[in-house]
Amino acid sequence: MLKKFLFLTFNHVMLNLFQHLFRPRNKFGVTLFVSVFIFNCLYATPSTVYWTPCTPYIQPYGVGHITYDIYARNANAMPITMGFTTGVLPYEKVGMEIGYDGYIPTIPTSAAHQLNAKIGLYEDKVLPVGINIGLFGIGFEKDVSDLNAVHIDAGKTTKLGAFSAGYYSGNKKILGDSNSGLMTGYLSPDISSPIKGIKKIIFAADYMGGDNSYSAWGFGLYAYFSDAVDLLAGPVFP
Repeated sequence: MLKKFLFLTFNHVMLNLFQHLFRPRNKFGVTLFVSVFIFNCLYATPSTVYWTPCTPYIQPYGVGHITYDIYARNANAMPITMGFTTGVLPYEKVGMEIGYDGYIPTIPTSAAHQLNAKIGLYEDKVLPVGINIGLFGIGFEKDVSDLNAVHIDAGKTTKLGAFSAGYYSGNKKILGDSNSGLMTGYLSPDISSPIKGIKKIIFAADYMGGDNSYSAWGFGLYAYFSDAVDLLAGPVFP
């Protein structure tokens, strides 16, 4: 209970801080995105670059990934997303992750839960690139939470950073006729932090095509307090 309290309190404090630093402007329709990741524990959205799942990264076998995501737009906030993703295949060349997402405050109970999963080849194990196929937004309320989006992604890590590209397609009843699109993503190499208490910083940016509620692009910074704990913050542009 104490750990949970500290975890939620930390996120509340950081949300207030970044709402002040990245105050959204109506003119640009900016959405603030703050997320804390804790590895080797329990909660999760699928592995992502920033806004999208366009990454060949797969959680290692037996390693859990806790997420606590806050999305805010001026005074209006989307539900807080809490989840857990973990790797489930003990193989060197092929990996698979599965995850759960819950939303607080909840919409109807049956619509407040979603699952995600993906399977793929690790980079440089079979092919020069990492590649995977997966599902996100697997819901249980018909035409409300059953986004059931399929995505395929490929990526390569270079000295200049990690580059990825992919494609997704989801439920037309939720996304409309423009229910699919291209995705791209980028993660920079590690950047040494001049700030005491922050071990390193990574710049992230990605884009989700189409013309629907998920279509957006954004960028932000991962601030690593240790190898196991980091905070991601920045704007998302619809």
